[in-house]
Amino acid sequence: NVTVPPGVPTGDAQIIATVSGATTQSNLFLTVQSLQPQIVQGTLDVVTSSTCSVAGWARDPQNTAPIQVQIYRDGDTASGTFIASFTANLLRSDLPFSDQNHGFNQTFAANPLLADGKNHAILAYGVTASGATGPLSGNGKTIQCASK
Repeated sequence: NVTVPPGVPTGDAQIIATVSGATTQSNLFLTVQSLQPQIVQGTLDVVTSSTCSVAGWARDPQNTAPIQVQIYRDGDTASGTFIASFTANLLRSDLPFSDQNHGFNQTFAANPLLADGKNHAILAYGVTASGATGPLSGNGKTIQCASK
């Protein structure tokens, strides 16, 4: 692992390595990539076909207030079908944060966009207090809800 000091531009860069206290010119090259800040924390823990429900948690790492979760089927926010938006505000005592009111458990049995008897990939996104959207881990789970 190499820690790159702040201010180093992205792209290819030559590095100088220190070996046993001696500084030597190195022919090693590395590519410096900027890290994307983590927009949201959270997981789509489970989808349950028998109850047509999804559960998990979502949190804005910059704000302790509960955030919105958006559910899409068969694609991301650009290509998928929007299903619903709701607040992740249920207590999750298993979360390693002092603020644990970030859980969600939503049922869509009456939603015709999911309750159609077909298999659908479910993708969940958290929406921060500032309006930024980021995917939850665990996305892509399959659900098949009974037709209504």
